[in-house]
Amino acid sequence: MGEMEIMEEKIDALYGLVQQIAIELKQTRQELNTTKGELTEQINGVREELTEQITGVQEELRGEIAGTRTELGAQVTDVRNQLHNTRQELGAQITGVREELYDTRRDLTDRLNRMEQRLNATFNQVGMLSEFRVEVLHKLEELGESQNSMSAMLGEHDIKIRNLSSKLSKLQLNILRRSG
Repeated sequence: MGEMEIMEEKIDALYGLVQQIAIELKQTRQELNTTKGELTEQINGVREELTEQITGVQEELRGEIAGTRTELGAQVTDVRNQLHNTRQELGAQITGVREELYDTRRDLTDRLNRMEQRLNATFNQVGMLSEFRVEVLHKLEELGESQNSMSAMLGEHDIKIRNLSSKLSKLQLNILRRSG
């Protein structure tokens, strides 16, 4: 598996993580809206109930109403704090993912630049090797032609040597015959 494929898998995994975070954010918002609706319904129900009881026993219920309001205020404050904390956590996670994506993108760019440099160097070397090959083939062709010429010259010299050797033998025979 090549580096590019590994990097693509990492980018795909990061993209999937970002999508998952977005889905979880959406679900959290929906849950918060549901919780808010439920709390609103509960508060409204308590208010109606208290209003009915107040008409009968005002003094006694004023203390209870104040306590309930304090309690509900504390719950609303807790929910707000939880929402705030959740937003901060999700913001931090998104920032982290962005930083990872930026680092990954920078790493990929660096790797691509290095690969491009290597590829250019390879192209240059292939070009030089091709030129060298052409030169070598041309010189081999010249050597072949020179060898053919030398073989032809050696063949001619061989014939001349044989002819001279033959003439020398005949001359020696003639000299032997005359002297003898």
